[in-house]
Amino acid sequence: MDLMCSAIMNICLYLIEKSDTVNYPRGRHRLEYVGIMMCASLMAFANLSMALQAFNNIEDESSKPEMTLPTGLIVGTQTVLKGLMSWICYRRASPSSVVVAMDLRNDVATRISAVVFAFIGDRYWRLADPIGAIAICSVIAVSWFNHALQHIPQLVGKTAKQEQLSRILKLAIDHDSKIKCLDHVMVYHTGEKAFVELHVVMDAQLTLKVRKRASWPLSTPQK
Repeated sequence: MDLMCSAIMNICLYLIEKSDTVNYPRGRHRLEYVGIMMCASLMAFANLSMALQAFNNIEDESSKPEMTLPTGLIVGTQTVLKGLMSWICYRRASPSSVVVAMDLRNDVATRISAVVFAFIGDRYWRLADPIGAIAICSVIAVSWFNHALQHIPQLVGKTAKQEQLSRILKLAIDHDSKIKCLDHVMVYHTGEKAFVELHVVMDAQLTLKVRKRASWPLSTPQK
């Protein structure tokens, strides 16, 4: 699943970078959010499947975890490495890296829980391992579903937040004294970034060259 999700995100990012800007002038960055939702859905259903498998193990008397020292050392090393990589991905903070970071973070939580519940199941109570697996997998599945739902508004073109709209209005009004007012303002998402539509009103007596020179800088991308 990790390899599949990484492949999906890499393919989406490649298509965004290499897509034909003539045939696809807008909306290419939505592919990243499509990839995020696909990965989140896959991981959610994978964890639900693991929870169902653990539920079946409750009735299986022959199923009993065995926790040995080598197993604990291997899992501990993997947990530390995945935790470090998760921190690095969260620091990058792009939508794609956050998905990878969530996957790594969930792996860390799963491994820690697996060690704890497997130890309890091996030494004290057999049912601790499947019950723990059901609990952690259910929580992770819900978190993935929530993450997928959070990106739907950006994917379908949700209006930007009021603070962003206010910032755009201030930039436009203060940009040039020749701008008398704004006839139309629309700020909406088509992915991580937002598109801005502005109709500025100027004096009708101004020449086209002057109006073009005054309004052109507003069309440049803003951070």
